Amino acid sequence: MTPTPKPHPFPHPLRTWLISALLLICALNAQAQKITLNLQDADIRALINTVAEVTNTNFIIDPRVAGKVTVISVEPMDVDALYDVFLSILDVHGFSAVGSGQVIKIIPNVNAKTSGVVAGTSATPVAGGDIVTEIIEIKNMPAQQLLPALRPLVPQYAHLAAFPNSNILLLSDHAYNVERIKALIAKIDVATQINTEVVVLENASADELSAILTTLQSGTGNNLQGVQFVGDSRSNSILLGGDLPGRIRMRGIIAHLDMPTGEQSNTHVVYLNFASAEDIVPILAGTIPTTGKDGDNGITVQADSNTNSVIITAPPPAYNDLRQVIRKLDVRRAQVLVEAIIADVSAGTADELGVQWVIDGRDGGYAVGATNFANGRSSITNILAGAESGIPILDQGLSLALGNFGSGGTNFAALLRALSSDATTNILSTPSVMTLDNQEAEILVGQSVPFITGQYTDTGAGGGSVDPFQTIQREDVGVTLRVKPQINEGSTIKLELHQEVSSVIPSIKTLGASDLVTNKRSINTTVLVDSNETIVLGGLIDDQLITTDERVPFLGSVPILGRLFRYQSTDVEKRQLMVFIKPQIVRDKADARSLTGGKYQNMRASQLKQRLQAEQIFPGNANAAVLPELNVFTPAEGGTTQP
Repeated sequence: MTPTPKPHPFPHPLRTWLISALLLICALNAQAQKITLNLQDADIRALINTVAEVTNTNFIIDPRVAGKVTVISVEPMDVDALYDVFLSILDVHGFSAVGSGQVIKIIPNVNAKTSGVVAGTSATPVAGGDIVTEIIEIKNMPAQQLLPALRPLVPQYAHLAAFPNSNILLLSDHAYNVERIKALIAKIDVATQINTEVVVLENASADELSAILTTLQSGTGNNLQGVQFVGDSRSNSILLGGDLPGRIRMRGIIAHLDMPTGEQSNTHVVYLNFASAEDIVPILAGTIPTTGKDGDNGITVQADSNTNSVIITAPPPAYNDLRQVIRKLDVRRAQVLVEAIIADVSAGTADELGVQWVIDGRDGGYAVGATNFANGRSSITNILAGAESGIPILDQGLSLALGNFGSGGTNFAALLRALSSDATTNILSTPSVMTLDNQEAEILVGQSVPFITGQYTDTGAGGGSVDPFQTIQREDVGVTLRVKPQINEGSTIKLELHQEVSSVIPSIKTLGASDLVTNKRSINTTVLVDSNETIVLGGLIDDQLITTDERVPFLGSVPILGRLFRYQSTDVEKRQLMVFIKPQIVRDKADARSLTGGKYQNMRASQLKQRLQAEQIFPGNANAAVLPELNVFTPAEGGTTQP
């Protein structure tokens, strides 16, 4: 059985006529710029339609918007006042009008806070009932302290949050309520008198304690944001600033952290990782201030070379300062590989041609005539004396002699000498040395050659018997590279260099230690070069021509026959010397491993090539030593290595 519906006080046609009449009245009043709005249980959507026509506004209505509206208006109102009343009616019924471009969305209040207009971003004026989102900057106090006081003043659907890092409040609510909250904050957030105080530390270090307080203050959920502090390492104290409650809380934290560690001894042992203890101790001693009676401050620093450690006896503040210095000095130092290229090229030619002769008296008397053009070589008289003693003395080159001695009559002899020599040397040396930054290193590749510095021969004049002797001093001859690098910013290296190349003159190596002559070329300089770049240090280009013409006056100028009375020699020598340098920074073990591996593999490849050449000449001979692979290089028993 279907129940009979209860009749409405006003029939449906009558209700429709009343609402139309009401809308007509509102429209007529709107044309007169004055509206009198009186509604009794009217549908809220009909009200929205009326406001849309009066204010010429486009609305988007959420499906959840529904209800009856009763409005009693006594005095006429303009369009702006009508819109404010409309927003208030929506708020009473739990709805909000939120701007979205050219339209207004009417949605429930619970969704309005996520769709509100950010204050200052809309070009159109914001009405008091609109939902807006505004950022409020707090200047004189922590933003979190305002939350307990402001939260009861905003409705449940509004959003209020604090951000400690930037010290701001984020509020999303109706525009009129946002303005009210801002007015309250302006009266609360006023500048207060900030006082400062100094907290002197007894046990802790000011630098370490400042780092702890900074970490603590940056965390969320604490009440220390309104306190400022600065650590002074010179006086080992903390300077506090802020309001009294905040400073009291900070003093309590500092007092808790500035407590003795419980260790009775002030002696500490610091083990070093990279630096030398003997080098660091003088530096630390220079940083210790001299205070107290007789300059005794109770601080001692000693080095233990066996464990490479530093023993420090000092109060905690002084120990902390010394520990900071050690931490900055005990760092891994970079290394520098310095490679030198020395190119020494020389060429020399020599030509000699001449005749010497001698005539003596009859029956072996004294010589009555002779020519001597020895030019540093044996003369004809020396050769004749050697021939008589059975030990002939001949120089390099071609020597032809003829003569008549001992047969009675006039004795004569003649010597023809001819020599042509050509010598060329090409020396290429590539010494290299690795050293630490700011550490001098030296490499010498050569020989220790003896030089006679003195001698004694017994003449028998004193009647005694003293054995003859010689004093010999050995000197290094070869290639010497001495370098001290200093790494600057940007991989630039300052090099203090001493480069020396010395050698014994080949032509007189066999004459004994008394007549040795050495060639020596050296460079002492300071240069600035980038890592992995090659730079020329210096060089020499020498070209010498020596021509000697010795002759007997008048006779040596006679055509053709004058050749018998002349001696000519020509020496030509050309020399070119260039020295290049290439430094390379090695900062870590990866650089060292890459550099070592490259050099190692180059040497191993050279040995493999030599073994292959030996096998081609002597098949089956594969006994030539070859380095093992670097990644399997392991010492074997007896100190040898196995591939």
